Amino acid sequence: MRYLILFLLAAVTGGISYIFRNQGNWFVNNLGPNLSAGFLTTLAILFFIERGIERKRKEESRRIAVVAHREIGRSLQRICDLFASMLKASASSPFATVPRSFDELFSSGNTDNLDWLDLNKPPSIVGYSDWRVMAEAVLSAERAQLAATMDRYITSLDVALVEAVAGLTEDTFYQFVIKLRSVAESLKVVAPGTTISFDGTAPMRNAFFLRLNRTIKEFGKAGGKALGVPSSLIREDIEPRTGRDRLAALPSNPIAVSSGDPPVMH
Repeated sequence: MRYLILFLLAAVTGGISYIFRNQGNWFVNNLGPNLSAGFLTTLAILFFIERGIERKRKEESRRIAVVAHREIGRSLQRICDLFASMLKASASSPFATVPRSFDELFSSGNTDNLDWLDLNKPPSIVGYSDWRVMAEAVLSAERAQLAATMDRYITSLDVALVEAVAGLTEDTFYQFVIKLRSVAESLKVVAPGTTISFDGTAPMRNAFFLRLNRTIKEFGKAGGKALGVPSSLIREDIEPRTGRDRLAALPSNPIAVSSGDPPVMH
């Protein structure tokens, strides 16, 4: 609007000066042209200054986004690595090759193996007594880290990426995995001897991995560095070994879950 006002003022004063230029009016012959030129000069200066400020703002926003993407990428990679380790530990046979993408890794054909993961077994990372404790620690930490990153850099992040990350950490299955340890502790009291597993979680689990894959893609579209499918999936010299924590049989009384509901017994 201010550009338009300045342009109109320059046009009006210039037009008046031109139309009445030969009538001997001092204002028309001297002040009018100077005012018109002044308005045009101000318009030009304002335009280039604001363009320079806008370029600087965009460059600063881009640099901030790079920092934010680095933090988001680390969190997404840790989440993917956790589930990749779970898949390897519960797989019925070794991966012949490293999956070409997370779409391939987290396909239902692979994630169905999570039904067979013995959550009571200790993972390969020192400091975690079982998979439930590790899952709670990793997913809780990354949820907090992602929330902090969103709050700190939200003005420099792509809206679609922010929505994808928020949806991921609020996902029903994500929340369920975080609560596995506390659910197991509760069941020790109300239902001693019960084995809790991922059996029965397929619907919300599949929805979660679709969401995770979409988030990874939004991260790439926003300019984030490509995440890597862990090559440890095909290396038996790196823990966990393939099928190391696979159950011999599925529990006779699995935990049934549905979206929005706490776990209940069959």
